Amino acid sequence: MHISVLGVIAVTGREGGDATPTAAKDLAFLGELLAHAGSFVSSDHLVDRVWGRRPTADPLNAVQVRVSRLRRLFRKEWGVDGEAVVVTKPGGYVLDLDRYAVDARDFEDLVRQSRCRREHGDPSGAAGVLARGLAMWRGAPFSGLQDSPCTAAEAARLEEVRATVAETYAELLLELGRPQDAVGTLGGLTSRYPLREHAHRLLMEALHACGRPAEALLVYERLRGRLAEQLGVAPGQQVQARYQALLSGRDEALDRTAARLGVPAPARTRGRVAAGRDGVRPRSQAHPPAPPHVRAPDRVPARVTTATTEATAATGHGAVSGIPRLPACFTGRTEVVGLVERVLDGPAGNAARAVAVSGMPGAGKSALAAVVAHRMGERFPDGRIHLDLRGGGAAPPPAARVLRQALTLLGGERGTVGPLEPEPAPGSDAGAQELSRLTARLRHAVTGRRVLFVFDDVAGAAQLRPLLEPLAGCAVLATSRSPLAGLDGFTLVRVGPLPPTDSVELLSRLAGAGRVAAEAAEAGRVADLCGHLPLALRVVGARLAAHPALSLADLAGALARGASRLDELEFDDLSVRRSLASGHRALARASDTRGRLAARLLPLLGGKRLAQVTPALAGRLLERGPEAGASALEGLAAAGFVTAGRDGCHAVHTLIQDYAREVAEGGAGHRRAPEPARPGPAPPDVRGAGRGRARAAERASTARYGEERWAGR
Repeated sequence: MHISVLGVIAVTGREGGDATPTAAKDLAFLGELLAHAGSFVSSDHLVDRVWGRRPTADPLNAVQVRVSRLRRLFRKEWGVDGEAVVVTKPGGYVLDLDRYAVDARDFEDLVRQSRCRREHGDPSGAAGVLARGLAMWRGAPFSGLQDSPCTAAEAARLEEVRATVAETYAELLLELGRPQDAVGTLGGLTSRYPLREHAHRLLMEALHACGRPAEALLVYERLRGRLAEQLGVAPGQQVQARYQALLSGRDEALDRTAARLGVPAPARTRGRVAAGRDGVRPRSQAHPPAPPHVRAPDRVPARVTTATTEATAATGHGAVSGIPRLPACFTGRTEVVGLVERVLDGPAGNAARAVAVSGMPGAGKSALAAVVAHRMGERFPDGRIHLDLRGGGAAPPPAARVLRQALTLLGGERGTVGPLEPEPAPGSDAGAQELSRLTARLRHAVTGRRVLFVFDDVAGAAQLRPLLEPLAGCAVLATSRSPLAGLDGFTLVRVGPLPPTDSVELLSRLAGAGRVAAEAAEAGRVADLCGHLPLALRVVGARLAAHPALSLADLAGALARGASRLDELEFDDLSVRRSLASGHRALARASDTRGRLAARLLPLLGGKRLAQVTPALAGRLLERGPEAGASALEGLAAAGFVTAGRDGCHAVHTLIQDYAREVAEGGAGHRRAPEPARPGPAPPDVRGAGRGRARAAERASTARYGEERWAGR
């Protein structure tokens, strides 16, 4: 006898069976009452929220019918008087659940219990109670309901409580000397709330306590970049103070925590951190002093005022990896991984040690890069540096910021306490000088060292090219949706969908080998319906793992029958639609004709349900010539939406066909992108309208977001 709202809304009956209303209006009606549980809700409000602008002929009767159904449900499944649960009041109703279990109330009760235990000096008991509470969550609250301001407001309130509880839980873990557990909790929290400063400060403390100071610094750099890009502000005083304490190596509280855990405090050189971790050893001999033109001035025009530690520190120059954790269920790609490793493991100083891995969204490029970087740790004792270039985002970081992050990870760019200064604008004289300075510093920092640089999610060759200039002789591994064919000396590797056997193996690892083996035929069907795309397989694997009663046959049926297969390929923060939408938005924002033509062509492919397309056919769809069609297909290929064949024909993956069809039909919030303007000046009276249409197209190209995942990636 239980109602769950901490995830997909569900009602459990007396025998443990699922008693959730199946009709959409019944479920929406229940959700509206649950959002106001214990409070009066008027019949007019219920009509407005459940039926909206399409009320029934007799709205009052419709409300009474739903109330009767709920009362029968409670009477049948719980054996209680339904009228005592859904109580009639003049003009409306009250949902009285004081005597019945609702997981949101259970969660808040556990939070109160934990607070009491902590106040009475029992941090271990308080942490255990919070762990039980956080384990109750199964996704975003009130999932599965139609949009409603009331349920959305209650869901937002519960999400805020959840985030605060997760921070408190992490604080308790740090207090109990369990920083590794705190890192796991805070990694997910900062991924879900990328602007939540307190969570980032705690993550910095946890990483430091684990002996991972450079990663703690990188957490700050990422937060600083996000706040500047999205809000135009700097991190708060507490976060900055923690950052400066890490830089100076003089944070006594953090050092006491590390000492209690048996982690040696970082080595200090002139008062600054200079030690690495994970067995990454510093260079065995000191560097000669940098020439005058390479050394940084005492103050540089960066967003955070910095004073640089000499790269000639007598104790050496350590570097950490900073690479993402090893993917637990990585499957297949044996030949590709072997090829990448052979290229990267070439002679030191060889400029040809560079690989670009490309493929469609969701093909597992980042996972492959993480696997290679972990496997090759011993081959790169001076560091494995991971840098996320956010090529699919609205504002990829400028080259100077990426170089500064690389120097931070290598230990060659340190900050001191001081006021924040604006970052020079890219392309300005000050920006060019800053880029030149950072390029020289990074070139000096990596000279004679065996370092692997992983550039993840590269937008294109133009974004990566200035970052390669100081890395002559270093190994470079880049991932991108674009083939990056314009880069000299790179071995180009393209990854696509997995082979069928590997797809089923990935499902086995995610959902359980015995479960998949018991429904082998249906497992193959699920893999086929996922297009053998790793991201799609991860989604269905996560769904199966989260719902032990869900059979592969039922899942295959849902994938085959659903109005949109992409609706079934969302779970928490895993979403095939969102992955595709980010690339589509980038095309819609493109400043070049090729990108805008590609953005317009994509829904046209969906409207015709095309699996193969030639430049001539693309030109006809665009109502332009074959040249325009070829240009549009090049843009789609560069974004990973189509795969070029030898005969000039381009293949469209089955899930991309589904996404394109959604856009063409206006589903999931999509509309078609406008046709790019043809050459020639626009009349003065329509230029403003053209700009308005461009802005409208950018907004309209945004795909519907699904649930976000609680655990970090």
